[in-house]
This record gives sequence, C-alpha cells and structure tokens, in this order.
Amino acid sequence: MIVSSISCLTVVSSAAVVDGGYEYGENDEILSKYWELDDSGVLTIYKDTTPTWLDHAEKIKEVVIEAGVTQIPTGAFYGCKNLVSI
Repeated sequence: MIVSSISCLTVVSSAAVVDGGYEYGENDEILSKYWELDDSGVLTIYKDTTPTWLDHAEKIKEVVIEAGVTQIPTGAFYGCKNLVSI
C-alpha cells in the first residue's frame, strides 16, 4: 500500500491600513467607511466625502473608487505626484 500526502499552503498578502475616514458610533465602533489608504499606496474611496486623505498625498499610488461614489471634489488628488492608476 502506498500512501501519499500533498499539502498546499496559500499565502495571501494583505496590506495594512495606514489611515482612513470613518464615522464612529457611541462605543467607538466604525459605523461607516468613507476612505482608507493602505501601506502599499492604494486609496479606496467608499462614499462621497471631502478629500481628507491629502495629508498622505505623496504616498498614494493607486485609487479605487467603489460603486456608489457619485462625486469626487475638484483638487481631490492635488499633490498625489506618485499616483499612476485610478
């Protein structure tokens, strides 16, 4: 009798969130996400909001705009000199 075993390990890399715009509840739980920037430079915009991410402008490399976002303010990406993809 021959018994063989094959194991497989899948590694999923997940970027850590650097900063974000959130609405908080009474117990400091996050009720709603407006935007998040991860440590790989991806800015994800979840809802219409003011561009409070501009403190991190030089870190932003890519922007992902989720379904439901209807407005992006003028100047929202001012200073994002490393931005290569929206």
